[in-house]
Amino acid sequence: MPGSWSKVKKWTEELDDQGEVKSASTTETKTTLVEVDDSGCTLQMDVTVEVAGKRFNAAPRQIRVGFDGAANGARTEFRKVGEASLDPGGKAIGCAILESTTANGDARTVTRLHYSTTVPPYILRREMITTGVDGKLTLEQITMDVVALEMPQKVLTELLSAAHVRTVQKQPNSSTFTLEVICADVPGGVVSHTSKDMDPSGKLVRRSTLELLDYGVAAPAEAARRGYFFQHTRTRRSQVPTRVKTSGGR
Repeated sequence: MPGSWSKVKKWTEELDDQGEVKSASTTETKTTLVEVDDSGCTLQMDVTVEVAGKRFNAAPRQIRVGFDGAANGARTEFRKVGEASLDPGGKAIGCAILESTTANGDARTVTRLHYSTTVPPYILRREMITTGVDGKLTLEQITMDVVALEMPQKVLTELLSAAHVRTVQKQPNSSTFTLEVICADVPGGVVSHTSKDMDPSGKLVRRSTLELLDYGVAAPAEAARRGYFFQHTRTRRSQVPTRVKTSGGR
């Protein structure tokens, strides 16, 4: 629902040639859902960065994200090319295989999804390969796999069901490996992640970890029209939802 939000904190370390930490930073990001339509959503990002003990507040910005994962308002048309079965959690799940091809300048990206209509996080596998327009030079390859489903996860004060996701991103000069915990009850889904960046020789050059600090889920539109806003907020200090009466409500 518009008005739903999440707040996360990310710790990042840059490493030198000897594997020692040469710089570190933390970033707090509050993401608020502004608008939703048939093709995607608009998000507002409020970011605070801390480097060497100094905090900097970036100007709020809005981004457009498609339900297929495309950013900046880009819309991708997928076609069904087949069906398959995946087993990331002890039972087979039937998936539709969807595929799209997009071109942007000198690059061409082929995306293939394994999509379930019933099992969160719904996209159980994503493969994206970006090449030159002639298809000979690979510029980037991203593979995302859900490796476990319906895993118990402590989310602030509650035990919820979550999926574990592995993403491998490879470019000519770097590789990034990320493990995420995704929960459908949290706006944006991400509860935590760990990530590491490697150079072409396999040496670790950057590492980061992220955790959810707080989140809130806005009420359905019908409740809002009656003059109420239901903020279903879970924090380390509050374990119960609160109902706030707005001006003009009864």
